[in-house]
Amino acid sequence: MSKQWLAWWIVLGLGVTADAQTQVSLKTQARSADLSNVGPTKPMQTGTALPVACTTGQMFFLTTAPAGANLYACAATNVWSAIVGSGGGGVNVAAGSGIVVTQSGSTDTISTDPAVVPTKSVVQASTSNIVTLTSASSSALTGTQNPALAGYSDKQLVELTWNVACAGGPMTLAVDGLPATSLVKADGATALSAADCTSGQTNLFSYDGTLGKFKLLGGGAITGGGGSSVTFAPPYIQSGGNNYLPFGFQATLPPTSGWTALNFSGATLVTSGRGGAIAITSPLTGSLNLYSQTLPIGSTATLTGAVGFLSATGGGGTYCGVGIQNPTSGNLYTIAQVVAGAAAFATASLFNSPTSKNFDTAQVESVGSLTLVRMAYSGGTATAYVSTDGGASWFQVDQRTSLTGYTNWVFTSSGSSGGNSNCTLYSWSAQ
Repeated sequence: MSKQWLAWWIVLGLGVTADAQTQVSLKTQARSADLSNVGPTKPMQTGTALPVACTTGQMFFLTTAPAGANLYACAATNVWSAIVGSGGGGVNVAAGSGIVVTQSGSTDTISTDPAVVPTKSVVQASTSNIVTLTSASSSALTGTQNPALAGYSDKQLVELTWNVACAGGPMTLAVDGLPATSLVKADGATALSAADCTSGQTNLFSYDGTLGKFKLLGGGAITGGGGSSVTFAPPYIQSGGNNYLPFGFQATLPPTSGWTALNFSGATLVTSGRGGAIAITSPLTGSLNLYSQTLPIGSTATLTGAVGFLSATGGGGTYCGVGIQNPTSGNLYTIAQVVAGAAAFATASLFNSPTSKNFDTAQVESVGSLTLVRMAYSGGTATAYVSTDGGASWFQVDQRTSLTGYTNWVFTSSGSSGGNSNCTLYSWSAQ
């Protein structure tokens, strides 16, 4: 080959080399790539919007996302997932029901949504149970809660203040657009009476998930024969400005005036203190001896009380309860809590005199240190009840007929067989 032709081939070869640069495949040709000394690098795609298509494992840097939250990974074909907290190296979090995630730079702030999760102040004030009535109906009520109620659940408490008086009978309540649900008395079947829903009155209801009804707690509207407003103390629990005993029974101050002493020598009636309750302190005696205070029954027919001992000594048992009294014969028929040993029980008793007991009925055991008792009296028939579930249901202890001439309610205590007691009446409802 002549030198002239050789020169031309060299020129052509250089031209081809200059125009067709060799490209290296990092996937198949790179070995132990060390980029530590390489200039600025961009290891992934960037853009102002995520690509529509991607393959698993692909990554993308979204330039329009908040600083520190720019990284996205293709978790599945055509599915991008944000790498949350990529700027701070923290735990991946995501917003959910009641959870709010706010990102600022490399910081993730996690908080609760007060529209879903009640705040501390709401819980302390017990306002989350309050239903604000929005209807003017006396039978088909509607209302709202804050936070909004998502559904009814078993034993859920609902507190409402009647904005209109009702005539009693079938009634329903619909909260936050949920289905209208029946409002009934504690037995789960009886319709409310007019006395249960006077205008301005507040009641507490518990939802029965089995019946699908709101049951009135406390056996009805709690009204007393006197007393004045006081600052409540334990055992009362405040809910929406109202006061309840620990098991949900609404607490209303017993009367502080109008009482008449019966066989009260050596005993003391305390009408102040103890969170608004009243108490009979009875003396030490060697035998059963009732110390009582009475009030006229008037037009009422049912007396419900919460009774308990602040203290009791002696081994013969002490007696604390409510009932009815015949002022002519001096007889008393009572339902009471008895402390004899470690456990308290409830029993109904008829007394021919303050020191002579005619009978006791079968005992209701383990009623607790605070006991709900009820006496119903109408037409000469008296029925004694006790509740062990906070007034949601009542167990009939005894019933007696031909008890005529009983015109007084009675609050009574005893100091029996070498014992004395401090019998306390925490709540009083005469209806």
